[in-house]
Amino acid sequence: MLKMIKRLSPLPVIAAIVFLLIQVLCDLYIPTLTADMVNDGIVKGDTGFIWQLGIVMILISLGGFAAALLNTNISARISYRLGCMLRKDIYHKVSQFSNDEFDKIGTSSLITRNTNDVTQVQNLIEMFLKFLILAPLYLIGGVVMAYRLSSSLATVFSIIVPIVALTAIGISVYANPLYSKMQKNLDR
Repeated sequence: MLKMIKRLSPLPVIAAIVFLLIQVLCDLYIPTLTADMVNDGIVKGDTGFIWQLGIVMILISLGGFAAALLNTNISARISYRLGCMLRKDIYHKVSQFSNDEFDKIGTSSLITRNTNDVTQVQNLIEMFLKFLILAPLYLIGGVVMAYRLSSSLATVFSIIVPIVALTAIGISVYANPLYSKMQKNLDR
């Protein structure tokens, strides 16, 4: 896996992560603006402030949307470029096999490696750059924003987050053997 990650060009990966960070910051800032709108605009009856903050909220939302689109585009390009490289490498490696190696491994297994397995790696890289980084950023940002509003609210998060993490680990421990079994069946 580390060998594949080293093949990724760092600049697009950094760009994808930066756009993801911008998306998270925009998404996490909107509730604060909503609270300001209610507290300083609606309660005080300041229509001008409501309009002004509403326009700011729209602009921030559009910025978050644009960042999400750019992240998705860059992540897809990175993962498909890696998939192309992997398929090319597999093809060149397989073309050097002897007849005995072909018989030992099997045509169906080679086809599976070149299609399904490479697609799985592509999906992993794309999901990593879109969602697997996104969840911890939302988690950390959400806890910080909740603590800013109310320390007692942040206490609830500190209890729930470990429970959710343990549940995710439990699901992973249960699902990994099933995935391995599925891969063996797919080879056959």
